Amino acid sequence: AVRAWLARLPGGLGPRAVEGLVGARGVSAFLVMLRLRLLPIFPFAALSYAFGLARAPIPAYVLATVLGVLPWTAAYVAVAD
Repeated sequence: AVRAWLARLPGGLGPRAVEGLVGARGVSAFLVMLRLRLLPIFPFAALSYAFGLARAPIPAYVLATVLGVLPWTAAYVAVAD
């Protein structure tokens, strides 16, 4: 339902634009998701929704999310200690 609604927006934020966010399937999708997870300017929840709308591969999504939050978790633990 959300994909269809985005496709009708005048700005052109249709499924192709959202799928372009994660690039091609497989390894390159993993690298794009990992890089986006490492950047602090993108909200975590918004990226999760975008990856879901783009039908990102589940194994690549999980691995990129785990590896992407590790540096932030380590920094938080080091500062909070």
